Amino acid sequence: MKKRLLIMVLWMITAGTLLACSPQTENAQFVEESKTRLIPGTYRAEFDQPDSRGWTPFLVMEINDEGKIAEVNFDYISTEGTFKTQDADYNQRMTAANGLGPKTYCPRFAKNLIIYQDPAQVDGITGATSSSQEFKQLAQAAYAAAEKGSQGTVYLSHIPEGDQGSGEGDS
Repeated sequence: MKKRLLIMVLWMITAGTLLACSPQTENAQFVEESKTRLIPGTYRAEFDQPDSRGWTPFLVMEINDEGKIAEVNFDYISTEGTFKTQDADYNQRMTAANGLGPKTYCPRFAKNLIIYQDPAQVDGITGATSSSQEFKQLAQAAYAAAEKGSQGTVYLSHIPEGDQGSGEGDS
C-alpha cells in the first residue's frame, strides 16, 4: 500500500513538474496575436509650422507586410529646404554645446523605434530634450495612423517653446 502511494505521489510530482516547465505555446500565441498589427504602408507625421529657428520636425514610418515598423526617418527641414541632419554648421554647434547633434540623435531615435516597435518604449536622449519630445509626439501620431491605415500626413501643432522645458539651447 505504501509503495503504491509513493509511486502515485512521485507520478503526480513528475507530471506537475513537466506541465509547469513545458512551453506555453497557447499563451505565447495569444500574446503575439493580442499585439496591435500595423497596416502596411507609409505613414508621415509632421508639425504644422516651423519652430522659432525655422526647423519643422517630421517623421516617416514604413510598415512592412508583416505589420512591423521596417524603416523610419526622423529629421527636420528648414524653410530653405535643407535637413538638420545634413547641416554641418548646425551639427557642429549642437555637438559643441550638448555633446551630440541631430546627425547622431535623429538616426538613433529611428533605429530604436524599429528595435522596440513601440514609440512609448523609445527613451529620450540627454542633450536632445526638445527633439526627444518632438520625436515621441510624431512617432505616436504616425503609429496611431498605421493602426488605422490612414496614410495621409498627420499634422501636429507645436507646443510653445517656453512650455517645453530646457530644450536644446540656442543653436
